[in-house]
Amino acid sequence: MILQSKFPPDIRVEKEARSLLKTGYTIDLLCNNYTGLATEDTYSGIRVHRLRNKLFSRIINLPLFCNPVWVWKIYFLIISVRPDVIHIHDLPLFLTGAFLGKLFNIPTVFDMHENYPAMLKATKGMFTLKNPYLAAVIERIAIRIADYIIVIVEEQRERLINLGVPEEKIVIASNTADLEHLDNLQIDLKIKKELNAKFTPVVSYIGGFPGRGLKTVLQAISIASSELSDIYLLMVGDGKGRKDLEKEADKLGITERVNFVGWVNFIDVPGYIIASDICLVPHPANSHTNSTIPHKLFQYMAFGKPVIVTDAIPLARIVKDCKCGIVITSEDANEMADAIITLSDKRLASRLGENGRKSVEKIYNWKNTSKELIRFYKQLQ
Repeated sequence: MILQSKFPPDIRVEKEARSLLKTGYTIDLLCNNYTGLATEDTYSGIRVHRLRNKLFSRIINLPLFCNPVWVWKIYFLIISVRPDVIHIHDLPLFLTGAFLGKLFNIPTVFDMHENYPAMLKATKGMFTLKNPYLAAVIERIAIRIADYIIVIVEEQRERLINLGVPEEKIVIASNTADLEHLDNLQIDLKIKKELNAKFTPVVSYIGGFPGRGLKTVLQAISIASSELSDIYLLMVGDGKGRKDLEKEADKLGITERVNFVGWVNFIDVPGYIIASDICLVPHPANSHTNSTIPHKLFQYMAFGKPVIVTDAIPLARIVKDCKCGIVITSEDANEMADAIITLSDKRLASRLGENGRKSVEKIYNWKNTSKELIRFYKQLQ
């Protein structure tokens, strides 16, 4: 496997690797290194190979298809390990891995975590190396030379078929919840006890900050507070937009109602979900969010929490099908406030939350999803 970012953590990579390891495969993972971790390591059975962490390593180790550091490391790993498959996570390094795969006659798997060009466009990376138009050109090449493609949602599969990719070349392995893992976590209930004694409802958002519709969330909390005097918002995550969001909370006069928690370890996230009465996925609907699905939606559902999501197509489809929450118009603070007020009815919230949990148990769980991944890998043998 090849991963442009550091590892750990990466929920998707871990779930895929765990399933493949259980089936008897061995996993060698090449990844970036920003924090001085060991260049050779074993993590949960995965043999991890990291780039060297040196001065200016964030520049030197940029995951570009033409970066000689990555070209050499991938080449060296191939000749050392002699893999049967090269599994490349997301777009930036795919051409490098695919070129070397062709050189050594090894099939390549393109694991599309998201619609990468649309993500860059949504985050306005126009005049940098992260240019959405250049990424779109590279993606067109990548989907044609990849031997197989993994996507996370039906809408992305349809998009690729419309771009001319043969249907049989694509498999869906969604960002579903790993119940075997989540249900066995030792969860700290201290946060729940502290918050539930003071506030109701507790509303939460978990994830990155830029471009996620979070000003709309703050505005909705301000509006809803006129009816819900004890409302409280947990913002679990971080990013470049944090200072602007803190200023917005101050401007709206809701600073005391908002806790900017910052990043927490994945193992600690369930404690915040369990402490919440309502969970949010406020991502604006656009070409990016219309062809991807965040892992947090299934986490919320797994813990039996009612959700409020925008009308991004996959989000709306799943929430409506599962009857596990309320779908609102993207970036509409008044609709979000109304939805929060509606879900402050604990009986309704409990019923929708139970629907979400049942849907995860029956359909949207990694045990089901991994069967398709394993079936697909057995075809490669």
